[in-house]
Amino acid sequence: MPVQARLSTGDELVGVVSYVSAVADENTRTFRIEIEVDNAGYRFGQGLSAGITIDLPSVNAHPVTPSIFRLDDFGRIGVMTVDAENLAHFTPVSIVGVDDRGTWVRGLPDNARVVIVGQDLIDDGETVEPVVAQTPGTTS
Repeated sequence: MPVQARLSTGDELVGVVSYVSAVADENTRTFRIEIEVDNAGYRFGQGLSAGITIDLPSVNAHPVTPSIFRLDDFGRIGVMTVDAENLAHFTPVSIVGVDDRGTWVRGLPDNARVVIVGQDLIDDGETVEPVVAQTPGTTS
């Protein structure tokens, strides 16, 4: 995938991602990423530091607290949701990012009722009596 790099020298280059580590460094909690750029004429030496920007396609995602994650019998990560008939369902999700709002997941419909308390006490297909949380600043 394409990447823009700004070298510590101030030079800006365009290249492609050639390697992403599967595991983060345990000390820095960062992932090693390598990019390939055209270096005609050998203008740049090895080992230069660079800030990189990778434009990723946008996806619809929801922020959730990771404390509500469950695993199904196949080891898939997901959350418990409640449908219009108040039936609980395990809904598989995939993690797309993490920030100060929570863990961003995709795989949920645009509007979803997600169980945030007691999710480990209910089973897929079980009828539940949901209590809707109030958004701060609203009244019932």
